[in-house]
Amino acid sequence: MQTLFQDLRYGARMLVKQPGFTLIAVLTLALGIGATTAIFSVVNAVLLRPLPYPAAELLMFVGQQYPGGLQAAGEPKFVFWRERAQSFEALTATRGFGGASGNLVAGNTAEYVNGIFVSADFFRVFGVAPALGRAFTAQEDAPNGERVALLSEAFWRKSFGADANVIGRAIRFNDQLLTVIGVMPAGFRYAEDADLYLPLRAVATAYFDPNSEVIGKLKSGVTLEQAQAEMKLIAEQYRAAFPKQMQDGESVGVQSYQALRTGDSSLLLWSLMSAVTLLLLIACANAANLQLTRAAGRQREFVVRRALGAGRWRITRQLLIEGVMLALLGGAGGVLLALWGTSVLAGWLEQGYVPFTNA
Repeated sequence: MQTLFQDLRYGARMLVKQPGFTLIAVLTLALGIGATTAIFSVVNAVLLRPLPYPAAELLMFVGQQYPGGLQAAGEPKFVFWRERAQSFEALTATRGFGGASGNLVAGNTAEYVNGIFVSADFFRVFGVAPALGRAFTAQEDAPNGERVALLSEAFWRKSFGADANVIGRAIRFNDQLLTVIGVMPAGFRYAEDADLYLPLRAVATAYFDPNSEVIGKLKSGVTLEQAQAEMKLIAEQYRAAFPKQMQDGESVGVQSYQALRTGDSSLLLWSLMSAVTLLLLIACANAANLQLTRAAGRQREFVVRRALGAGRWRITRQLLIEGVMLALLGGAGGVLLALWGTSVLAGWLEQGYVPFTNA
């Protein structure tokens, strides 16, 4: 251990003695490690890590299929699909903020909140149960159902002080009196900014507005291809029943919900991952070349040390220790760069500079 400490002290002195070499080597490693780590963190979160729902691989997006791709559907088509589809355990539809956002009055406080409409099977499809209270019933999701709402866990804590007695409490939302029947679990993510979950109350005769995201959970043993084939048949049934509501070339498409959430970012992120991996290899090669060049200039030092009794292993160990010290410094710099880079990439994702449809 005493010899090891001597080598560490000597290695530190040599690195300090040559600040130019040390700075270039550390920055080269930090750039390669930091860029690779930052990009991989995003790739892992977006592409590799499964969605945070039970049996997420069974979740499918069901939408109107056009030559240009899949689009959201209207409530009449969702109701028609839900009544006939046999490939799914359940189908649910959601509709974004719009009419679900507004002023909420609870007691003596009022604030503007974001809400989201969901059909009753939403909780069954996503395998989630309220942390407090209960989910919507089919009767509450009917057109004339009772006016009820669920709160997000974050909104419950912020505006209701995490009061467990909130269940059954009346709140006024956009001039409608609602009863709170439940609180969503902490960490559940579907619509990031949703404070309220309201019944969709989809009806087959509603005004046709294709703004509902339809998600289904496949039955065990049913493949995406089988579900796709069934939904195409149902699309033709809908065309026969309502020809004016089907365009030429329109059908029904089924897509993995994971693929929908990643959107067009998959190719871009994998390309970035390949590029930064190559950058890391180049950085390592450059650092190795710097070490070899430096070692070639230290031949006299090695000769003197051999003459004083140092063996080949001792000299080799000294070089290894200096290399490890450079790697640790470069790694520390890479971690700092990765933290900054990950926050920048996350900001780009949120602002839409990188195409990513994470709700």
